[in-house]
Order: sequence, then structure tokens, then C-alpha cells
Amino acid sequence: MLTITVSMSDIIQVSEILLRMDRYMIVILYIIGIIGSILNIITFIQKQIRNNSCSFYFLSVSIVDFFIMNVFILMEIITTFNKPLSDHIYSTSIWCKFGNYIMFILPCLSS
Repeated sequence: MLTITVSMSDIIQVSEILLRMDRYMIVILYIIGIIGSILNIITFIQKQIRNNSCSFYFLSVSIVDFFIMNVFILMEIITTFNKPLSDHIYSTSIWCKFGNYIMFILPCLSS
């Protein structure tokens, strides 16, 4: 039987590397997602495509997905790069009243 020993410092080092990768990958995915959503919206607004009955559905899904990225992923980026700011945002009365509602409604509208 093969026995693998891993020291605690190796685990800490790997987890730090993963945290750094997550920090920058989420920004890259956010930028690519925003560009893709904007291009989808521009595409489905075109007059030739608006004649199709499905285009209204795809346009509305693209708009909702755009808002999902700006709520979920932007808050994740703020949490990753500035924890005190995200704590302040999450503790405001507006976020307490509407934040959970938005976090529930937007994915439901998208599907």
C-alpha cells in the first residue's frame, strides 16, 4: 500500500495559491461575463431577430443574467478584495430589506 505524507506547510501553501487564483479568476470571469451579456443584449435587440418570438425570451434572460452577474459576482469581488466594505454593505438596512429578495428573485427569473 502506498502511503503519502503531506506536511501542514504544504497544505497551507497550496491553499494560499488557490486563494490567489480565485481572487484573479473571478475578476476575469466577471469581465468576460459582462462582455458576453452586453453582446447578447445587443444581438437580441437587432430588428431582424426581434421578429422571432423566442428573441424576447432570450433578451429578457440576457438582461436578468447581466443583473445576476452585477449582484452576485460583484459582491463576491468586493468581499474578496475589501472585506470591511462588504461587511458594511451587508449590514445596511437597504441590503437587509432587498438583498435577500434580489438574491432569490434574479436566479428564478433567469431559469
